Amino acid sequence: MPNGELLQSLLIVVGFLVGVFLLSNFLKKNLTQKKIHSLGVNFKIVSRLPLSNKVSLYIIQIGNHYILIGVSDQNVTAIADLTKVMQSSSQRSQSSNFETSSIQSDELGEPHLSFKNFLKETFKRSKN
Repeated sequence: MPNGELLQSLLIVVGFLVGVFLLSNFLKKNLTQKKIHSLGVNFKIVSRLPLSNKVSLYIIQIGNHYILIGVSDQNVTAIADLTKVMQSSSQRSQSSNFETSSIQSDELGEPHLSFKNFLKETFKRSKN
């Protein structure tokens, strides 16, 4: 084979591999997004607290439920359901304008969760 034909064959193979790579990434992104949306579930990561390089705590919102989960490189564990904490917090903030809650609400009226506020609220409840 002359050099021109070899170079042309090499470019065709490289172009094919790049095309397969781009197509697989496109399909991967679109299929996972469609799966989540097809379930009809409103899923959102509200807050994250890294405990180490491979371990983190997450507060996630699924529909109207808030869940605290622990995530490592080998495992995902549901730790607590925070829905009642969030509901009682939002009821307190709606019932009195003078009373302030450690869990604030954002512009849309949804509770703004952070681990700092969650821990304050939890310790406040344990003292009572």
